[in-house]
Amino acid sequence: MKMKKLVLLIVMVGFLSCERQNGLPQDGLSDDKLLSIAYDRYYLHPEGFYQDPTWPDAFYYVNTVSISPINQRDSRWIELSTNDRDEALKWVSLTIANSDDRITHLFIEESETKKHFEFKFKQITDNRFELPIRFRVHKTSYYHSIFDRFAPWNHVNETKYGYYNGEIEKSKVRECIEYLWVINTFANHGQKVLSSEIRETGNYFEVHIVSLGVSFGGRGLHDVVSLYDNYIRFNKDTRLITFRQSLRRQILGHYNPGF
Repeated sequence: MKMKKLVLLIVMVGFLSCERQNGLPQDGLSDDKLLSIAYDRYYLHPEGFYQDPTWPDAFYYVNTVSISPINQRDSRWIELSTNDRDEALKWVSLTIANSDDRITHLFIEESETKKHFEFKFKQITDNRFELPIRFRVHKTSYYHSIFDRFAPWNHVNETKYGYYNGEIEKSKVRECIEYLWVINTFANHGQKVLSSEIRETGNYFEVHIVSLGVSFGGRGLHDVVSLYDNYIRFNKDTRLITFRQSLRRQILGHYNPGF
């Protein structure tokens, strides 16, 4: 009887400390299944994973490079944050002023969320191609980035990305981390999410995301499909978010015929 109670307690503790979202199983996926997901044009992530409400519009987070004239570009690429709407608009205006002069930007509307300020424009190229784009600035009260995309880094070791300044609650932390994944903060370059789960351990929340990426080969070469484990940690005391990634396995993808 005591043994049964102990087993039940262990199961309950495991359930309370780890919350998994609906998704594909992390283990036992065949090569054929992975290839099917990798080349599925419509699959991005499992049901329940964060999705940007403005998708599929393009968005761009202004940064230390975009606000500088081309001949005075900053040697760092760090996304900017502020709680001041006027400062956010100033940075967006500088980004547009320092962009390709063959593109015209027509203002459409502005908005804001708890996560960011947003200014929507219509981009018109010199050949009259039109594309809506949303320029965004992080709100410091939600997220403040310190990650420099130009600095040498690798995802094998923990990389410091920024500070989450919102409510310290499991679902809120997971929302922030999945949001940062969707906007490519972790340089995940369109990798597809197979599953996402969050664990609480002491002073940390850790989100484990299993993802799938495709490296497209040149003519006469195969694509390479890679399965990754991604670990994003949030420190409750410092509010720092760190990221590391490990490669689980690789398989050959589609073959690209030569000339």
